[in-house]
Amino acid sequence: MASDAEYYTPLNAEDDQGLRNDQDDSLQYPPHARFASSEGFFTRKRIYALSALLVAFAMVTSLLMFGPSDPAGYVSDTMYSAFGKPHCPSDCPTDPFVKSGLMYYGQYPNDTRWVPFPHEPMDALQHPLSSETTISYDTIFPPEAFVSACPQYMKMMSEGSEDMYWTQGKTVLFIVNWFLLGMVDGDYDWFATEAKPFNFEGRIQKFMLPMMKEENLGNPDLIIETSLFWDDSFFQKRARHYNITHQDSPFTYTELVWHRSRVHALIHYTRQLYGTKIPIMFRTRHFRHDNSWNHIWRIFQLDQSIRAIGEELGIKLFTWGGKLEGYTNEFYDNDQHFKKGPVTWLFGDMMLFYLKRAIMPGCWQCHQWRD
Repeated sequence: MASDAEYYTPLNAEDDQGLRNDQDDSLQYPPHARFASSEGFFTRKRIYALSALLVAFAMVTSLLMFGPSDPAGYVSDTMYSAFGKPHCPSDCPTDPFVKSGLMYYGQYPNDTRWVPFPHEPMDALQHPLSSETTISYDTIFPPEAFVSACPQYMKMMSEGSEDMYWTQGKTVLFIVNWFLLGMVDGDYDWFATEAKPFNFEGRIQKFMLPMMKEENLGNPDLIIETSLFWDDSFFQKRARHYNITHQDSPFTYTELVWHRSRVHALIHYTRQLYGTKIPIMFRTRHFRHDNSWNHIWRIFQLDQSIRAIGEELGIKLFTWGGKLEGYTNEFYDNDQHFKKGPVTWLFGDMMLFYLKRAIMPGCWQCHQWRD
């Protein structure tokens, strides 16, 4: 497997003092690569033009043969804008979690659902405001509100429903920031007290893969990755260690570039392990209750960066955390960790929905960003 250095540039303490000076981007050609004289047919301009035509021809041919996707079959938002959505099998479920909506918490934890707003004209949905002094859950969410909601897969599984037969023998692999220690690239003693190695390359090899082998788990059917809160901690502790004055300020551009390069490396590493056909998702952030040291601001920056990477690489987003904004009374540590309850039932339903889409032939490629 290739070394880390091929995928990212290490972050130096000096990088935080400002952006690097612009480098001279002029090309230096070795003697054997020099172009012919301007009098010859293969002038520099003609070679560039011919190269551009060949690249354009190859791209169009690839799109006509395989559709607008990268080698892994993942469709980027840019491709959708240019070429439209590829053909989708009729039985592929439409993604309710990419639609605007609101949370339904219900009377019990297993009632929790994400309810997309309907597409019908609003004049067809007018209901008189209730004058009742006691508002019931049925009044707030009439039955027709759930038409576009995700099925209650977790509830069905807990009741032993035979309709969940498709989950048997399936695996969802979470490579997340409570298993990893973020995108850290070395065993820094000032960072953490957990067992080494600290970087994801070492932890996956030393801990994750042996544990999966012990449980007789083969290749996963869906992979969900995330890395946010540990990275915030890493940058804060690093700033203290190197006496950098902006430890409670937003991340610098250089820090975000470094983090993005490590996220790219994680995606590449995962695809090396499991191939390019297994769908990968990235879980986006949820708010922290504690905003000391500008935590919320900094997590927002990392989250925006990960969203941009997802769009660039055609990786779908697991947006569970964004649907919980304002629901901070469920943090058991008054900061960031949710206790078991409504939010975990929603997590399970989302996970099972994307697992079903991942194992249905043709569904992952056709449903990517805009359902």
